[in-house]
Amino acid sequence: MIKILMIFGMGMRDGIESYSEELCNALKENRLEIIKCPITKEVLYLVNRVVRENSDLVHIQHEYNYFKPRPFGVTALVLLALLRLLRKKVVVTLHTVYPIRDFESYIPSKYHKYNFVLRYLAKIMFLAITKILARFSSHIIVLTLEGKKILETEYKISNVTFIPYGIHKGKVYNHRYAKNKLKLSNKKVLMCFGYPYPNKGFQYAIEGVYKLVEMGHKDIVLLLQDTRLVHDYRKCEEYVNMLKNLVQRRGLKPYVWFIPFIPEDILPLYLSAVDIFIYPFEPRIASSSALMKTLYYGKPHILSDIPSFKSFKHLKLKNIKFVKPKSPNEIAKAVLELLNEIPTNDKKLLDIFTWKYVGKMHTRLYISLLGEKLHSKK
Repeated sequence: MIKILMIFGMGMRDGIESYSEELCNALKENRLEIIKCPITKEVLYLVNRVVRENSDLVHIQHEYNYFKPRPFGVTALVLLALLRLLRKKVVVTLHTVYPIRDFESYIPSKYHKYNFVLRYLAKIMFLAITKILARFSSHIIVLTLEGKKILETEYKISNVTFIPYGIHKGKVYNHRYAKNKLKLSNKKVLMCFGYPYPNKGFQYAIEGVYKLVEMGHKDIVLLLQDTRLVHDYRKCEEYVNMLKNLVQRRGLKPYVWFIPFIPEDILPLYLSAVDIFIYPFEPRIASSSALMKTLYYGKPHILSDIPSFKSFKHLKLKNIKFVKPKSPNEIAKAVLELLNEIPTNDKKLLDIFTWKYVGKMHTRLYISLLGEKLHSKK
């Protein structure tokens, strides 16, 4: 049996933790032994854990700001260098890929105030760190086709495989029943699902609701989660306060509701009650755990037309509309179109993006990397 040590942000309560847990379950179905290990800034702890567990392969779920000290996951390179000295096979999943050619479009706008030299140095740092990370890794996995293309063409990294994010399966309630239970029966329910975070662009959905209300659509309600990421609490706190100030300034309190943390057992009720999900993300080559959870419910979705969502655009799904990033007008227009069309549930996604398929793709990659070692174990 192949033994995998999976290193990820346990306890972070974010999309990467959700993804990693689903992946571990899928891999176990392929008869792999999975040992979970929390990400920590203590590199020696991680190395000691690798030695103690004596796994066949180490798989790291990487996000640039996970490994401290910052910036950009430098500590991850130290870990990978030590694992290379131990002659360990290491797979790294990059949950975010930053393009070099259009770098400034993908970093938060607050950094644009810094002078050109500092921004250029940041770009070079990302390029160097990512190339070194790939050099120290046996293989790189990315979750979007665009991410693979960028690593191959801009970073000149060849050991890259695209394996999509699996769609989370959940309990589905009757739409009318869910609305009644949540006292939303007379409302058209929109939702930006997921932790509020600056690059998610929830403010544009709020502005879109403002335009709908101005047009006389007073039966609209937008649900937002009033929650914070554990590993970036302060940034989330500032962003949520900005959203609440925007709602108050626009007089939208009856139309934009902030929902406290929703327990997992109640979450399906909320997701079943929604009429349209909105993901108004700003450009960034990353996946979305929240999106892969809500797609299972077969409801209409409004997505920003950004590289991260290109895979869905190519499928030409009936119940997904794409809008320009940072465009409240297009969001409002798309909401009205979807409410009038009442598109049917398109099952195509459920057939393609299954966790069973994701688990098999990972298992094949592990076997290809461990070829000689597996034969020697026999």
